Amino acid sequence: MCGNCFKPLDYLGQEHTNCTRVARNERLAKKISPISQAILATTYIKGHLEDGASSLKMACKHGPKLNVSIGAGAGPSNSEPTGFLGVDVMKIIKMQSKMSMNKVKDVVQVLTKFNIVKAESYLKAGLSRAAHELDQFFEKKKVAVDVRAPEIEEQGKRTLVPETKEGIFCTNIQGLIEHVKQHRKVLQPQIKFGADDGKKFLKIVMSVQDPERSNAKKDFFKDTSARKNFIVAIMEGVPENYPNMEAIMKQFKFEKWPCFWSSDLKMTNILLGLQSHSAKYPCSWCHGTSPWEEEAELRTIGSIMENYDDYCRVGKKNPRNAKNHKSVIHLPLIDGEPSDVILDIVMIGELHVYIGTASKVLDCTESAIKAYHEQHQVQLFDLFGWLKSHNILEKKYQGGGLNGPMTRRLLHKSAEFYEALPDQLKIFGKIFMALNEVAKACFGEDLSEDFADKIKILEALWKEAGISITPKAHALFTHVPQFCLKYGHGLGRYSEQALETSHQEWDSHWANYKRPEGHPDYEEQFLRAVVSFNSFHQ
Repeated sequence: MCGNCFKPLDYLGQEHTNCTRVARNERLAKKISPISQAILATTYIKGHLEDGASSLKMACKHGPKLNVSIGAGAGPSNSEPTGFLGVDVMKIIKMQSKMSMNKVKDVVQVLTKFNIVKAESYLKAGLSRAAHELDQFFEKKKVAVDVRAPEIEEQGKRTLVPETKEGIFCTNIQGLIEHVKQHRKVLQPQIKFGADDGKKFLKIVMSVQDPERSNAKKDFFKDTSARKNFIVAIMEGVPENYPNMEAIMKQFKFEKWPCFWSSDLKMTNILLGLQSHSAKYPCSWCHGTSPWEEEAELRTIGSIMENYDDYCRVGKKNPRNAKNHKSVIHLPLIDGEPSDVILDIVMIGELHVYIGTASKVLDCTESAIKAYHEQHQVQLFDLFGWLKSHNILEKKYQGGGLNGPMTRRLLHKSAEFYEALPDQLKIFGKIFMALNEVAKACFGEDLSEDFADKIKILEALWKEAGISITPKAHALFTHVPQFCLKYGHGLGRYSEQALETSHQEWDSHWANYKRPEGHPDYEEQFLRAVVSFNSFHQ
């Protein structure tokens, strides 16, 4: 990054244009939120008020300085405030701005001092109470888990060692659900769980959703957003694997209420007791296997339990024999009746299918370009140059390196991408355009009538290009139509997007409480952070 204008650079000393003070100010402004800009402006003006000035001149982006008069409307006055601040509004401000409690209180103090708003009586005390509303539902526990040892070279893998670590858990999930139902006035909520390892924390996240979306307009945040999620289990520095998830799930008193799970494909197989997606039978939802040419029987809770029984009895619990037992090596951690079809209780993670399929096609495009270069010693197409010029990638593409925003931008520009490709690569452009149509047809909450036809078109192009069908592509071609036809709406309603966003939400929140592991205050700060995070997410 340039130290003068703050422009991101690819390498140290790279020459670049527009290295000016104006460009620097523009880039700084983009990095600062509107609330932070308001606070900085207030602080600047307040400083001049304390100096006794009645007016000041403030620099502008263009033209002469702006003359700002500081009179009755600018400083503390006897005029009536124009707004009202209550605890509920300040909770929203805190979540939106990601400020600490102390900073939120500072903002209240400035706004009330200048008579901009009138604050609710005892607002600061109300905010403090709000941060502890869910105290009764959470407690800290020590749990035996496997953690990564320091870098020990052992067959090229990092060694896991047992350790007892602190975790924070909801001890009464049913009670928490009932509390949230009353708070949000939802009679028949949809309960969704998700598990993932992100930002160094292994979490189980729960959302309580109104299937009718009756609160979408009256609430600032939709109940499907990350800011309405609850972290019901969390441990720091614990990798995601079956033994660790089993140890965490034992801390709950799960009851058989209607709920479903939505996670990435790796975690989904862990929760179901299956081997990884490189196994003989990698699909979470059926007994299919590559090259996926035959229709396969759908998995159920009962079939997984039967496969596990055979794996123990006949396969002698040897992972090498798991291929003879549909790649099942553990009992499922997700509760359900034996007849429950997995497709009904474990949703297809549209975000990871979306990203995974796009990444696969981009990988194949890059491979085709490299193969042409090796054969003809000519660069067929500057893939990275095109992606960078369209603000899709900033760094050299490394295969599988797309994320959600990158994928959305690429698919949005898929027609332009098709036009830019040479004839030898046009098929990949067609696939991206077809994937874009599929995403619009069934990856949101609404479902287009022709979504199944669009998936068939994408599958045909995929096979025409000779791209191998990955487990994610199989899920898209086979199980997405099954699911959407059965439930009549798109995958967006069950997306794991909010779970992924919760990592960033938690990371910002934890920064206001953070203590290193081993610190005397670590356990208490950890508990306080989880309780306040969830309390503000009601």
